[in-house]
Amino acid sequence: MTRQEKRLWAAVIVLFVCVVVMVSIDFIRKPMQTAGAGAGVATTGWSKPVAFIDGKSISEEEWVEALKQRYGHDVLIDMLNHKAVYAEAKRLNIHVTAEEVRQELDRLMSGYPSEQDYYEEMQNELGLSRAEVAAQTEYQLLLDKIATNGIKVSDSEIDRYLKDHADDFKAKKTMNIAMIKVREESEAESILQQLANGADFGKLASQYSIDEFSNEQGGKLGEIEEDDPFVPSPILKAAEKLDVGGIEGPIRLEDGFAVIQLQGIHISNPGTEDEIRAAVRKQLAMDKAISESELEEQLRNKFQATIVDDTPKS
Repeated sequence: MTRQEKRLWAAVIVLFVCVVVMVSIDFIRKPMQTAGAGAGVATTGWSKPVAFIDGKSISEEEWVEALKQRYGHDVLIDMLNHKAVYAEAKRLNIHVTAEEVRQELDRLMSGYPSEQDYYEEMQNELGLSRAEVAAQTEYQLLLDKIATNGIKVSDSEIDRYLKDHADDFKAKKTMNIAMIKVREESEAESILQQLANGADFGKLASQYSIDEFSNEQGGKLGEIEEDDPFVPSPILKAAEKLDVGGIEGPIRLEDGFAVIQLQGIHISNPGTEDEIRAAVRKQLAMDKAISESELEEQLRNKFQATIVDDTPKS
């Protein structure tokens, strides 16, 4: 995972927490405001149950208060960071276009079988919609532009980097492989016969495979580079000879036998020469820049961010 991808994952987790807390607080405030309107008095005792255990309830007010106590400071800092970054971008006349967001999302999706798979993982693992992922991507790009504003990278620096890291910019082939691993060759032969008779590969993997990493995923090993050192070479060599959808086995392993299916092939596009040089220029500039957290702190101070109370009462 690259430096930018690590930053995005960390950032979307924070964003997810922010969404949970702020939506929960909104649920609290709206009924209270509605109840108070017209009556001319503030309502403070609203406590809708959200869960029950051992005959006792947990109110939504208690739930939200716990969320605020645990995450309130981080949420507030994140809100201040966003306001400071957008204020600085406006001051510097720095913008991020929809096309730039699209290109960055395409880059982030490059390790996934499809765009749908990427967004499903964002939704399932972090609860983020497409719009929320796009918004956080825009923020990260804006932060990068501010961080690298005024930093110079020479053509000779780019040339040297490309020479030293030539392999990083070659097209790479990855294979989407599924595997059923068993102890005995006779078991592998039996599985091959079932597959020939129309059995579903994923169901057989869940039923028979002794590989704990993949059996619950229908045997899926994920996207694997053709020279992946962590995958047994007999599996890689067998997969190389298959067309998508093809099955091969039994494959002898050190501790058993495998039947594999090639479920997809992806060949990365390193981009045009201009795109590659632009990416390297940005990377080298980021290496010279201060860290993201330092920049956000500087901007908060610059725009006189002041926290009056980071654990507000419901």
